[in-house]
Amino acid sequence: MDELIERLGFWIDRSGATAVLREVGGGCHPATRSELALWDALEAARMDAERLDSGTIRIIERDEFGMQHTTAYSGVDLRAAIDQARRKGVQDEA
Repeated sequence: MDELIERLGFWIDRSGATAVLREVGGGCHPATRSELALWDALEAARMDAERLDSGTIRIIERDEFGMQHTTAYSGVDLRAAIDQARRKGVQDEA
């Protein structure tokens, strides 16, 4: 996330009662809803990338009774599998 903070020039500090946008150069102000939404989306993408790099995929399904079941698969090169599926999709379209 440090590289992202450097590129954006800010980060969101949620350590206090109010979320604060802190600028790398030293300024700050209370974070707006759109700034919080942007930061949350970036954080979700970062977590997703970490999950892909970890080699673990989690699938959440519901059975016929509505009960939630989670299955985790480990040791999978997820990035390679996604790239292969994308290439196959492009080839199928051609």
